Amino acid sequence: MSGGFQREKDLGSRLRSTDDAPWSSLELSSVLNENSLTEMKQRFNSLYTSAKLRILFSFLELPRRMAVELKDGIAEIVRLAREDDDEWVRVTGDALDNFVDKQSLNLELEQGHKAFQVALEQLRLRSE
Repeated sequence: MSGGFQREKDLGSRLRSTDDAPWSSLELSSVLNENSLTEMKQRFNSLYTSAKLRILFSFLELPRRMAVELKDGIAEIVRLAREDDDEWVRVTGDALDNFVDKQSLNLELEQGHKAFQVALEQLRLRSE
């Protein structure tokens, strides 16, 4: 697993690495536990946008059982995402709201997300 997480101890250095660090959400999901979620919560607001998005997408890679076990930590990070300065982090946080409970994404995102509205409109125009 070149470029991946070898152990949970790699988490801190990966989160502090540059914006274009070569790690994926799938790789991150392999080290998610209560301790790693606590570290992510503490650092979340200071992370690069790409790292925040990778963290959020890593939740989608978790087996259901593990997602339920980590539900509170996941919910706290999603809450932070929903309040983030970056609109795409907020959109992703809103999409993941209640993901663990419902096992589905919230796709009612057009209201209140200008960047999402513009992107969706561009997709609609291209499909015509």
